[in-house]
Amino acid sequence: MRIIPAFILLSFLCSLAVAQSEPLPDILKPDVASELEARRMGAQVFKLLPRGMFPNVSSSQKIEKDNPLGVRGGGAYYSFATGSHSYNKTPQIELQKGNFSSGFGGMDYGFFVDLGAQDLTSIDLTAAEAKYFFTYRSPVFEKDILTEHQSVHARRIGNFTTFGALPAVAGHTYLLRALNFDEADTLVALQVLRIDSDGATTIAWKKLADFGEPFYLYMTDEELQNRVNTVISEEKLSDITFTVKDNRLNVRGTGASAQRLNHALGQRGIRFRGGSVEIVEAQRPSKLPED
Repeated sequence: MRIIPAFILLSFLCSLAVAQSEPLPDILKPDVASELEARRMGAQVFKLLPRGMFPNVSSSQKIEKDNPLGVRGGGAYYSFATGSHSYNKTPQIELQKGNFSSGFGGMDYGFFVDLGAQDLTSIDLTAAEAKYFFTYRSPVFEKDILTEHQSVHARRIGNFTTFGALPAVAGHTYLLRALNFDEADTLVALQVLRIDSDGATTIAWKKLADFGEPFYLYMTDEELQNRVNTVISEEKLSDITFTVKDNRLNVRGTGASAQRLNHALGQRGIRFRGGSVEIVEAQRPSKLPED
């Protein structure tokens, strides 16, 4: 057995405590051996619990304290973008029934490849599968992304196939591209360090790339502009002017007219990013003529 000097071990554990983004319950803390193995590979480490081990005690959708661990999702989720286990903070990977998955609700999605039993340090980033993960670009429009959710989970890339969910296997290394719209688009490499008898899984990981905050469009900006112009004409909102950029509406006009426009767009099912018009300049009342 390799003996680690006490002062080195203490220094290492202290540095991990400083780096941790939020206090963790003991059951979510990786063991010392896993911490040291991750450090050897120049990686970070976290632990996932099987979904359902600590279910919420109420039907609340967002309150952390309603979970026995004080973490929404019960420790079954992790975010490489925020460093949090909370389902409220950009979840990017889940552990459920021994499987990893990514993409939870809305338009978010992710995909994996299982590279087999290898060390994080031995990944070939020039291989076809790695190049695909680095160069992948999501479709632009909502309808195309909904189709992409299915097709991206069964693509043959080099010697591997992409999947939306894969078994967690001790010693195996994975690539994951996780897309959370308007939040994060992250590429990571993962290695399962250990799986406990209760299914809890300890994972070393390295971030390979960040691709910014992805977004999608409901329609072309030109189509959205034409439809909004029609609504303005029908509602006789003559004091409203606007611009469209990436499906966001920036409006100049009175607050009352902007509210009417927002309501009218909603009634007609016209969707746009942000969900409500953004008033960039309120129209001021005309100056009364002086006597």
